[in-house]
Amino acid sequence: MELREYWYVIRRRLLMVLFIPFVTAIVSGFYIMHRPPTYTVSETVLMTETNQLNGVPDTATDTGVLQSQFFTDIINQDTGSHYTLTDLLPIVFTFNGTLVTMSLNTTDATYGTDLLRAISTTMTTDHNIPGFNGGTVIDPATTTPALLHQKRTIILATAMALIAGLGLAFLREYLDLRFKNEQDIARHLSIPVLGSVDEYRDVKKRRRKDRAASQTQL
Repeated sequence: MELREYWYVIRRRLLMVLFIPFVTAIVSGFYIMHRPPTYTVSETVLMTETNQLNGVPDTATDTGVLQSQFFTDIINQDTGSHYTLTDLLPIVFTFNGTLVTMSLNTTDATYGTDLLRAISTTMTTDHNIPGFNGGTVIDPATTTPALLHQKRTIILATAMALIAGLGLAFLREYLDLRFKNEQDIARHLSIPVLGSVDEYRDVKKRRRKDRAASQTQL
């Protein structure tokens, strides 16, 4: 298929190619504008000790301890809460020496703040947990609106829908076995085309006839 034929296919299926991205942009924009706002809750704790591996902070062990059922049970005992391991898994722990920064994206800012405060309370209390026995909260839990990248999401969804629309248009063209022009006849029947007659429509003349007919009826 030549480049010109690709353009002919797109022009014949232009309504389909444009309709799908248009609908996708409207739906994705409606979803983003009506979704609950997302917040980022973060808190930083200065520990008196951390797990070490050859003199280097063992962040894998620290994260495993903080995201364990054992640690979850201690949090519930200290605070009288009913958190589960599922509540702790989305939290991102960042280690910088003895500094531990916790961050969580959530639609409920109060829930996120209470959860991080409960974790920091357990971390800074002596429970004989390796690497987490005593510390100080240096940055209490703060809440900030998370960046949603709304425009980028809409543009990306529209671009993907445009690609899908083009693919669907070429698929329909491939499944359409009708002859549309002389090139199709020559390609499929392997016979030369000696000539063709274009369809001619005189729009202005037809409008004048219709107007004259309506005036005659009046």
